[in-house]
Amino acid sequence: MKKTLVSLSLCALVAFGATSCKKDIEQNNGDYQFRATMENCSGDSKTTYNGTAIQWNANDTVMIYGLVPGRYIATPEEGNPGSAKLRRLGAPVTYMGDEVTAIYPAALANSATSVSLPAEQVSVDGNLISNFPMYATTSDENLAFKNLFGALKLHLQQEGATVSRIEVTADVEINGNFDIDNSGENPEVTYADGGSYTTTLICTTPQDITNGHDFFVTMPAGTYSNLTIKIQNAGYGVEKHSPEGATITIERSRYFTLGFSSLNMPVPPEEGIWGLFSVSATQQVWIATGNLQFNKTIGTYTAADQQTLNGTWRFAENQYDRCGYTGHLGNVEGGNNSSETAWIDLFGWATSGYNGYEPLPRSDYNHYVDFPADEIGGTNYDWGVNMGDNWRTLNQAEWQCLVGSVGHVDARNGKFAGATVCGVQGYLLLPDLWNGPAINLGKPYTTNVYDAEAWAEMESFGAAFLPFTGRKSGGAIYIDHNDGYYWTTTANGFGNTGRKLATTGKFSSTGGIGTGSCECEGQCAVRLCKNYVPAN
Repeated sequence: MKKTLVSLSLCALVAFGATSCKKDIEQNNGDYQFRATMENCSGDSKTTYNGTAIQWNANDTVMIYGLVPGRYIATPEEGNPGSAKLRRLGAPVTYMGDEVTAIYPAALANSATSVSLPAEQVSVDGNLISNFPMYATTSDENLAFKNLFGALKLHLQQEGATVSRIEVTADVEINGNFDIDNSGENPEVTYADGGSYTTTLICTTPQDITNGHDFFVTMPAGTYSNLTIKIQNAGYGVEKHSPEGATITIERSRYFTLGFSSLNMPVPPEEGIWGLFSVSATQQVWIATGNLQFNKTIGTYTAADQQTLNGTWRFAENQYDRCGYTGHLGNVEGGNNSSETAWIDLFGWATSGYNGYEPLPRSDYNHYVDFPADEIGGTNYDWGVNMGDNWRTLNQAEWQCLVGSVGHVDARNGKFAGATVCGVQGYLLLPDLWNGPAINLGKPYTTNVYDAEAWAEMESFGAAFLPFTGRKSGGAIYIDHNDGYYWTTTANGFGNTGRKLATTGKFSSTGGIGTGSCECEGQCAVRLCKNYVPAN
């Protein structure tokens, strides 16, 4: 049922009034047709707006009890879409004058005296749609539907922000099965069973709230206090509450407006699918949607010391991309970490191009004589300087928090597992706020397997994936192609040969995950991140 909001005024409480329209009914070969009307918005409360059109859609279905129970399909009247004829699906029924009861939508009808209100509701352009059950009873051909519930209207506004999901939590059940009492002037509902305290409103597409947007959550009539409202997008969100000490009264066939004009909703660093990941008890980050790549033969770039150097830096097109190397080629066209003229994604430690430290993989084991300080985070040796816009590399403690090995925070519980994406093995990381498909928590890469379609769905909820890129230690001396090694910015002393070590994030196809070390002369992958800084 399409409920289109035509004009609005600055009101907090709006009422729907009753209208009806009765005309002669047609009977066609015993296939009885009812005429259905519904409540429209009118000015019967102190603060109102006019012009709301509540209309039947073709193929809306109504469940009717009292004849032969069954579903009836709506055909809106031409020129009067607030009324519709209802024709029974299936075998024709001859009307005998018995009292009938009708519930819209048919999918939510349990019986003639019971209706369900779903815990997940769908929002389309902010309008009340089929989440708003209606009830009618008659002994003739006219069914004048009345609304069974009320609604919470949320007016949200923030420049540059979008919303795809809203959770409303109360201290009583606000969905489930409800008994209908029609003994009074208007029908009333009483909670029966099967419900929960949280109702989720899901947008079919993310809604831009730059200029303000209205969202409607159908709720039982009642008085509520201390409502919790989680406003979310893929992988991130913000929590709001109704004003402390205030009560919100929702009445049947009316809605109450609650507005938030300053959400502090996270805004991703750029257009795309993003999630927020905790790397400490106080810091969340956006993780780049692909590993860092470099090609010395394409273009030029300016290093942090203002030298003009040959090459181009970029993020991988896909999270599962890897350049590979001779004998174990990856899936990136023109990628080969064994070549100094191809796209590469394995780098020596601290090789941002600053101060003469090259990003290229080297075949000569002793190329690097001395390396910079023990912590390169926040310095020009961090690879993130070449991508600008505050991109950076995780340090050792942050990596350990991210994968839950050390410094664990509750938000990271069960948010990582082995996976294979589009045939590439690696490790799956879920954002702190996860509303997507369930994952298997096993660590081998065979635990979760995704084709392109399934992975697109995971990404739409903000999932990150780090492919097994392997590593090179001392040029081509040692290669691990079934493991993942990702540089951190933290050095780790010196090895037995006296060569400097740096810490890596490490995971393997057998399920191990945590941190390891690699000689700074070796090459490992880099996945950059960016701090999330809440708005003031």
